[in-house]
Amino acid sequence: AGVMPVLDGLTLSQLDREGKDKHDYGKERVYGAVSWGIAHIALGPAIDRFGFKTIYATTILSFIGCMVTFQLYAKSNSAANEYTEVGEIEDGIDSTDVNYDGYLADEK
Repeated sequence: AGVMPVLDGLTLSQLDREGKDKHDYGKERVYGAVSWGIAHIALGPAIDRFGFKTIYATTILSFIGCMVTFQLYAKSNSAANEYTEVGEIEDGIDSTDVNYDGYLADEK
C-alpha cells in the first residue's frame, strides 16, 4: 500500500519531534502490529456471526478512528510549532535582537 511510507515518515518525524531516538521506531511499529492482530482476531468471529456486512461497519469505525488520530496528531504538531513569546531566548538569539522585518539587528 502506498500509504505505508507516509506513515513511516510521520512516525519517524514524531519520534524526532519528541526527542526520542529513531531506533525506537520498532517499538512504535509493534503497537501497529499488535492492534492489527487484535482487530483481525475480533473481526473473524464477527464476520462468522453477522456476515460480510460487518466489514462495512468496521471500515466506518476505522475511518473515524483514523480521523481522530489525525486530528490529535495535527494538534500536537501545531502546539510544537507555536511561536515563542517576545523576549524569550530561542537558539541563543534574544527576540530583542531582531528587527520588525525579521532580520537580526547586526545583519543590515
